[in-house]
Amino acid sequence: MEAGAHVWIYDGKTEETWILCEVIKKEKEALTLAKLSAAGKPSSSHLTRSRKKGKVGKDESYNGVELANAPTSGVKGSDDNLMALVHLNEPALLHAVQERFMKNKIYTWTGPILISVNPFVYLDQFKGQALLEAHKRDGLLRSQKLFPAKELSPHIFTVADRAYRQMMNGKFKSQAILISGESGAGKTEATKIVLSYLTTLGTHNAPVEGVKEVGMMEKVMMSNPILEAFGNAKTLRNDNSSRFGKFIELGFSRSGALQGAKVDVYLLEKVRIASHSFGERNYHIFYQLLRGCSREQHKLYRFKDGATNGLELSNFFRFTGQGGAPRMRKGSDEAEYKTTLESMLVLGWSEDTVDRVLKLVAGILHLGQVKFEKGEDKGGEVAIVSTTDILQDVADLVGVDENGLETALTESILVTRGVEINRKLKVKQAEDARDGVAKSIYSALFDWVVLQVNKSIGWEDDSTVKSSTGVLDIFGFEDFTINSFEQLCINYTNEALQQQFNKFVFKLEQIEYEAENIDFSFITFPDNQDCLDLIQKNPTGILSKLNDASRNNNPDKVFFQSLEREYCPAGPPPKEISDNGRFSINKRQRGRFCFSIHHFAGPVEYTLETGWVEKNKDEVPLAAKKIFATAISPLMREIFPPEDVK
Repeated sequence: MEAGAHVWIYDGKTEETWILCEVIKKEKEALTLAKLSAAGKPSSSHLTRSRKKGKVGKDESYNGVELANAPTSGVKGSDDNLMALVHLNEPALLHAVQERFMKNKIYTWTGPILISVNPFVYLDQFKGQALLEAHKRDGLLRSQKLFPAKELSPHIFTVADRAYRQMMNGKFKSQAILISGESGAGKTEATKIVLSYLTTLGTHNAPVEGVKEVGMMEKVMMSNPILEAFGNAKTLRNDNSSRFGKFIELGFSRSGALQGAKVDVYLLEKVRIASHSFGERNYHIFYQLLRGCSREQHKLYRFKDGATNGLELSNFFRFTGQGGAPRMRKGSDEAEYKTTLESMLVLGWSEDTVDRVLKLVAGILHLGQVKFEKGEDKGGEVAIVSTTDILQDVADLVGVDENGLETALTESILVTRGVEINRKLKVKQAEDARDGVAKSIYSALFDWVVLQVNKSIGWEDDSTVKSSTGVLDIFGFEDFTINSFEQLCINYTNEALQQQFNKFVFKLEQIEYEAENIDFSFITFPDNQDCLDLIQKNPTGILSKLNDASRNNNPDKVFFQSLEREYCPAGPPPKEISDNGRFSINKRQRGRFCFSIHHFAGPVEYTLETGWVEKNKDEVPLAAKKIFATAISPLMREIFPPEDVK
């Protein structure tokens, strides 16, 4: 860092965070610096940064100062891979990616890993058959040890192509593509692009003119609108955020032909059914149905426009109106509704099946409108359904007995030593029961939808599948105003993915360096294994203690106290941070039953006043189980088979 060198300085008070400067003077204990203008000229005002104690390698280091890279040569492709940078520090990497992004180059290699920055618009690099064909030719030549004359720019097609070629290199070794990133990073769109490319490679037969038979490629791609309708929602960051995780496995024959696909899903965000923030939405299917169905369907699904006091239906229903029912920035719910219905029919769903599914969706919407009033029974408060007409609509649409439904909403059943005890609920408890029944029905419906998708796109004979390529699309890291059990599960998943990333990029590389006696000490990276242990380790981990609380029917307060004793005893004196630095409880948090976990992406505060123990049990109330098992609707009996609800 001699005088004249360009460096980055950290400034947490500015939006840029890192500011490009020039070293004016280097002294024993400090650097004198000047900010550089966009034209590269130093300002007349100077600032200083003190020297750190000790040394890094052979060079002195200064607080909040990192070396900057010289501008790239301008030669096409010279900035395609971050591994070509001389200085691999945080501001250098961010600056390189930003420079490419400003030129509409959203993809950048860092070794074998592709970095993608969401442009929030559809660029030309996603369009046209020519680009796809260019990557197919490039991949084919490279698989035959022939190197094309023209190097293609970084693109997600290359990731998909490499997976396919490695799978088909003669060893038939199955591949996996991991797509991770924070909420709104573009994971869902990236997944669709990868699937489109892989299914194209696996489709060997050209369509026959005049033949309208739906091929496996089209079926796999048409499954996306259905999964997105039932599993995606608009959030503050993203109009089409996946509120569940999915692993899509594409099966290929020995010749590389696509045989079918299988979808595994994880962690559907059930809490969104009954509650979402302003500016957000519930699942797309609700708005598609309310805004896209015909006048005849309005009558069939009991949508009484005249009873909304002038409100649009999406704003009238409680389950859809909490966030203001905003429109999508691109596309419309009406058009997406048509696409969803078309996809269902392409996958072989009968019109009767589609109608039953939509009736159930409508029934869930009406269930959210059921209200209660205070009554009295044996001198105590009890909840009474005050909207019996709506209750009748719910029972008809869902396909259950009306009296049984009323009982499920206003009573709870406890089983003690084999004896059932019925307990009347108060109004607040009945409202919670109503929302709980709605979440249970929707969650079961979602699982059923995924099952039907798999029946349509799955391969029939395992012997025809020689190898597969899987694509994992999971939630991004989350930190909201109120974080509950759902956010812990999501962030735990991301911690595990980060550990896998560390293992792939750093740990395996370190082993290789050590085997070749190459010094690896100059590269440091954070290892988050201690955070994973905090969450998952038996018997001291958070999830282990939560399972204990669920088995013993302990309240959330007792669960919190078990965490407190394990990691931050109340004292005296009270301990505020655990020995490994990953878990903390301050004075304010103790009184509110909150704690913080210091994740790889930053600290997140979790609150236990959101029913962690009950959410972990994930049980359908016994009173509801009884009406589900004897439902009039064949669809309800199918998604809640009697053997599952006894």
